[in-house]
Amino acid sequence: MHTTNPTPTYTWTINTTANWGRGMQALSFFALVLLSASGSIFADDTDGGIFTYPGEDAEIQTIREGEPFRAAIPIRNNYDRAIRIARFDSTCACNVLRTDSDFLIPGEETTLHFEVDTDNLSGRARQTVWMYLSDPGFDPLQVTIQWNIRPLVAVDALPPDQQDIHRPEDSLWRDIYRVESHERPENAGRLQKNLLVSTPPEETPEGGLEVTQITYEGSIWQFVIRQVDEHRSLVLLRAKDPDAELPQGTFEETFTIHTNHPIKHTIVMESGVKVDPDAGREVQNPLIGGPPPMPR
Repeated sequence: MHTTNPTPTYTWTINTTANWGRGMQALSFFALVLLSASGSIFADDTDGGIFTYPGEDAEIQTIREGEPFRAAIPIRNNYDRAIRIARFDSTCACNVLRTDSDFLIPGEETTLHFEVDTDNLSGRARQTVWMYLSDPGFDPLQVTIQWNIRPLVAVDALPPDQQDIHRPEDSLWRDIYRVESHERPENAGRLQKNLLVSTPPEETPEGGLEVTQITYEGSIWQFVIRQVDEHRSLVLLRAKDPDAELPQGTFEETFTIHTNHPIKHTIVMESGVKVDPDAGREVQNPLIGGPPPMPR
């Protein structure tokens, strides 16, 4: 099974239809995202009290992988009574998620501070923050923050039905730092994974991106490196001996992809392989099993 990178784990999208009730009548949000080398970007509150950063007319900021994303969001109490922010949602894997003050008198402002890591991530990122007030009569308040991450070096899994060698359109197959397989002992030839290691033009090292070697001390895999062009290389995982019977058991291993990128020159990958005679008799996640085609 291919899964997305486990660290850090974010809930990028929370699909919710909220009854804002008195809570949204009590508070209004004015957002200012503070990023290095960026200007003021104000929130849009035209969608019934659902607030996003940046607003509809503002450009979503792009930051480099590995740089933390930070936002400082002013919050003002527009209600005619004091309110208290009691707690935040527990789904945000944030470095920083706090307000300068949790008690606001009418007309008073405080700042929501937000910071998350971007290691091993790429593309559009989205985090919804819920704030609960001490008065149970108020509904939770929602702020949705969006930003883009430009990868240094991305690792993707090629879907079984994809013949072209490019980053998958479906984000489910992107930023894969763990591979999983479930096979029968006699099916060593089916034990295959195809990884695409790529870098955008802005991050490509001089002379092109290269996967220089794979280091691995496990017993299951062998690796083949194929350079596609100056921005892309394939790392093909195959059974060490495709003609031999696989040993039964569960094998948790790691391997490291080495590149010539000056910043992201080592990429540690996890591998989980389960070999047992019952493989294939149960419905599995579609990312598990079935050999992907050999890329052309």
